[in-house]
This record gives sequence, structure tokens and C-alpha cells, in this order.
Amino acid sequence: MIMKFKSAMKKVGLFAIMVIFAVFLSIGQIVIKKECNSPRAGDKYEKQQVEYIHPGDSGQNAIWHFNDINILNGNYSIEVKQSSDTLISILDNHTLYKYNLSNDTLYWQGFENNLTRLGNEQGIPIMTYPFFYGQSITDDYCFIGEYSKNMSIIEEGIVNIVADGLGTLLMPEDTLYNVLRICSVRESYAYVADSVSHEILMSSKDTIPEQIEKRYSWYAPGYRYPIVEMLQYTYQMNDTILGTYSIGYICETSEQEYINATTNDIVLSRKSLLDTRNIGQYNNNDTLKEISSKQLISSQTNQEITVDYRVDTDYADVEIVICDYPGHLFYCNRYQNVSRGFYRENIDISNIPPGDYLLVVKVGCDSKKQMMQIK
Repeated sequence: MIMKFKSAMKKVGLFAIMVIFAVFLSIGQIVIKKECNSPRAGDKYEKQQVEYIHPGDSGQNAIWHFNDINILNGNYSIEVKQSSDTLISILDNHTLYKYNLSNDTLYWQGFENNLTRLGNEQGIPIMTYPFFYGQSITDDYCFIGEYSKNMSIIEEGIVNIVADGLGTLLMPEDTLYNVLRICSVRESYAYVADSVSHEILMSSKDTIPEQIEKRYSWYAPGYRYPIVEMLQYTYQMNDTILGTYSIGYICETSEQEYINATTNDIVLSRKSLLDTRNIGQYNNNDTLKEISSKQLISSQTNQEITVDYRVDTDYADVEIVICDYPGHLFYCNRYQNVSRGFYRENIDISNIPPGDYLLVVKVGCDSKKQMMQIK
């Protein structure tokens, strides 16, 4: 009896160790969250259209090389609009994509432009929040619409979405760690349909090729939208490839930092920062020597920290960031064209949870970091 009990306890202990080990493995992994990564009404930002680059390997500890990107179009505007409490539309290159954010699921309801209108009210689930490495979504769909305002069309297909990679993203001017890759594969047929009954015309089934869309999106901690997207379209019939088309997009971290700095919910919740910040030049020589020799944080309480930094050029852009070690952003503020001098700023930290954080102050091209603990 005692031996059986000891054996059982060993199994329980082994199970507990495995659970704890799994928890430690999950710590620091990026998770796609609704409050941090869902499309947000009012956001306007720029993408750059780039040449397609092979998406690389899946799995953990992957390294994706995008440090040699050829830009094709640097003026690719994105605008997120709010249609109702749950309906969101994204204007992307003259095409309006429609979404419904219901509870913890984002549904794609279709799209429309000057030539084509296609979709349905139910939509396809393309993201559930939270979404983490190894998680997947699979669903079929049927969109109904029209082409050129005089031809009814029906698109039937299946979508499979999986977070298939976790690793490091190498960009031309930056290296991003703990990046999550989402792979989305959509296989579909678009048929000509009867304009009244919307029934598929049988004659079209033998003449319409299958379209396979593969989209790879890389999400980095602290940034709402994908940093890199690579898309490949394949058209085939009876397993014979008729043609392919590939394209890529990047949304640089500097572009998304600007979004976060102006409309990020966390920053907005501390709106008083914009009104009560204490930023100004210090001209006393003793003060200059004192600040230049110290660390970034000159004082800290449970309510705020005081950050000192200097600008050594005539003018420079300044950015102050507080993030945790997985890279989640808790504070971000930017100032443009700050003149030469030494500066002091008080930052409210009363709403940041206790834990270990990293303070980063970037002045022009130079950055300085300091570890900090909030109790």
C-alpha cells in the first residue's frame, strides 16, 4: 500500500514538474491579444510594398531574414474606420475590407471596391483572442456578391490559420525578438451564379481554377499590426499550376511607435502625462555634469519615476519607452525636434503592474537602457 502511494506521489510530482516546466516555457512568449492587436478605429498608418521574400522556417527559435528588402512602393496608406460597436472596416489600397469583432473573435465579412463586392454577414473567423504559438483556426465559408455590377458570383472555400513560428526577425535597421508568425492559407473557388437564385451555374465549375492564398504575418511584442507580411497566390486546375503571384508588405516599427504614442489605450489612460510632464533645459554647469554621469532614472517612488537625458545635437527626435522583458509596451512617448540640452521628465507609473521592466530612452539614433523594478 505504501509502495503504491509512493509510486502515485512520484507520478503526481512528475506531472507537477512537467506543468511547471510548460509554464516556464510559455513565459515570455508573445500572445496576440484583443486589446493590443485587434484593428483599432482611428488608426492611420503607412505600409511599404516590397518584393516577396521566402517566409523561411516554422517552429520555435526560428530566424527570419528580412534585412535585405527591396521596396517597390513606399506610399501605401491604411485607415481603420468604425462602422458600429462591433463592425470595423479597413481601407487598404482602394479596397474596403469589412470585419466584425464579436466577443473574443475577429470575423472577416468580405470586401468591396469599384469592381467587386463579395461577402456575408456571418463572416469567417480569422482570429480568436488570445492567440498563441501552436494555436489554429479552421473554417469553411461562402461569400456572395457581384462583379462589375452585372455578374453574380459566389466564392466557396476553406481557411486554415495557425501560429506556426516563434523566433527572431532581422530587419534592415532593427532586430526584433520573441516574434510570432501567423500562417493563413485560404483555398477557394469563385463561380458565376444566377443573378436571381444565386445558384452556381454548372458550366462554370469546369472552367474556374482554384485559388490558394498563403499569407505569412509577423507580430512583434509592443506593436499592434504585423511588422512583415508575405503573400503568395497560386492558381491551379486539376493539380496543374496555371500561375503564381507574390508580394510583400512591411510596416516599420517607427511607424507603429507613432501610432502607439498618439492613440495607444495605455497612454490615453494616462492622459495627464501630456499635461503635467516636466520637460525643460537645465543650463547650470553643475547640473549638466551631474545628469551626464548618472543613470536614466534619477529618482523613483511607487507613483512616478524621474528620467534624465540629454540631446547632443542641434535637434533630435526623442522617444521614451517602458516595456516588460517579453516586450509588451506599457508606456511610449515621443517628442520631435528637441533642441540641444539636458532634460528631466516625470513619468507616472502608478497604473503599471508590479514587476521587472526595461526603460529605453532613444535620442536620435542613440539609445540608452536601464532595468527598473516596480513594486
